[in-house]
Amino acid sequence: MNFNNKPITKENVFELIENVDIVVDGTDSLPTKYLLNDACVIKNKPLVYGSLYKFDGYVSTFNVLQKDGTYSANLRDAFPKMATDIPNCEEAGTLNSIVGIIAMQQVNEVLKLITEIGKPLANELLIYNSLQNTQLKMKLKPTVLKDKIAKIFKIQTYVDIACSTQNPNWQISAKELKSKLGDENLEIIAVLNDLKLPFKVQKTIHISTFDADKIVVDKSKTYVMVCQRGFNSYKATEKLKKRYPDLNVLNLTGGISNFK
Repeated sequence: MNFNNKPITKENVFELIENVDIVVDGTDSLPTKYLLNDACVIKNKPLVYGSLYKFDGYVSTFNVLQKDGTYSANLRDAFPKMATDIPNCEEAGTLNSIVGIIAMQQVNEVLKLITEIGKPLANELLIYNSLQNTQLKMKLKPTVLKDKIAKIFKIQTYVDIACSTQNPNWQISAKELKSKLGDENLEIIAVLNDLKLPFKVQKTIHISTFDADKIVVDKSKTYVMVCQRGFNSYKATEKLKKRYPDLNVLNLTGGISNFK
């Protein structure tokens, strides 16, 4: 069996799913979810979908071949357009236990498809709430068909900011930051709440409310944006640099996960 640890992109997705019977989506990236969905529709592959938002989990089995030769609903039937303002799990937070619950539901869907017993969640979206321990099913109707998705695929980039190139001139390594800790001209801003920080920060401004226009800056200082993995802090760095092009703003490369 060949394993791939490279990001899934529009250029390699067909190659990656070519020799598999069932595709399971365990990603935390909306662009990647839509990429997998569209590729599976085009190549007639079933997709076992799972996603999380705070305390809710979503499961469905998309693009299943039906007895009449048609295919069941896909992701674009449930959510026609890719939302651009929905935070991922790192930004919004989620209850740890729900990750395992939704993953087990996906495993259950795979087993039903392989053994051909039971009723897969085709044309249905299961929505589970972990706080109330309740679930409901939303019926789906296949309306966004293969020819339309093939047209979407041609023009869609499916680029996720987490996988995009970061400006190397806006970076500070963990080693360099360590050497500067305690410098009174250094201002460190965390852009996610409840981070287990190995150093003191001057401010915490969640990325969802990060507004560069509302931040009073001192141009004699160097600002360092930090988060868990360095993606959301880079978003904040971009926002500050756009508002204050001459301000010295740096992103902690790799986030505090890289700070040892």
